[in-house]
Parts: sequence; C-alpha cells; structure tokens
Amino acid sequence: MKLIVKLCLIGILLVGGGLLPYSVVAQDKYQPKYLREDNKAFRDLTTYTSESGWIEFRRDIAGVEATSFFDKFGKNLGLSEDYQMRLTQDETDPKENRHRRYQLFWRNIPVEGSEFTLHSRKDQLTVAQGRV
Repeated sequence: MKLIVKLCLIGILLVGGGLLPYSVVAQDKYQPKYLREDNKAFRDLTTYTSESGWIEFRRDIAGVEATSFFDKFGKNLGLSEDYQMRLTQDETDPKENRHRRYQLFWRNIPVEGSEFTLHSRKDQLTVAQGRV
C-alpha cells in the first residue's frame, strides 16, 4: 500500500510540477505585427503602443478616421486579404465618445478571441485595443 501511495505522489510531482514549467517556457510571447516591424508611417500616428494590444493615437495631427482604420492599417495589424473585421457593436457614451467593437473573420469564419475595439471622438481615433 505504501508503495502505491509513493508512486502516486511521484507521478503527481512529475506531471504537475515537472511538465507544466516546460510548457509555459516553450510558448512564444505574443508580439503584435506593428511592434515586430518598425513602420514609420504607423509609428508617427501613435503616442503609445503595447504588446497587450493598446494603440494610442496622436491628437496633435489630423489623425486617423475610424471608418477607414482597417482599410489603411490592416497590414500593420497582420491582416491579409483573407481576413475581414466586421462591426459587432457600436455605442456612443454620454461624453460623445464612440466605441466600435469588431470581430475578426477568416474567409467568413469567426476567429475566436480576436476582437478589436476602436474608440473615437468626432470620427477621429483616440485609442484602439485588441489582438489579431
């Protein structure tokens, strides 16, 4: 009986404590395409970009129109012609900030976990967030 208990404990330690750290270490850290490739035109429009998917746009220039963001900067996000962002929610808050949520589709199939939200004021983007 003691041998069975010892073998079970060893198995739990090997599986739970031994394999988990290797699987976590083996995963690559996600880095958006706009950070992997230094695109000067895109960089000049932003004041802040992060690996977690936040993009803050400059307010001292004409800016980027929310309606044409994916057409102009889809390649910077990593979108090819097989991908499409579709509007799923459109709200305007009491301070007149508009929040548009988009879902990524690949050849008309929704891609789980790939949403992008554009925050704008008077159709000029202020912040975008999401992962592609």
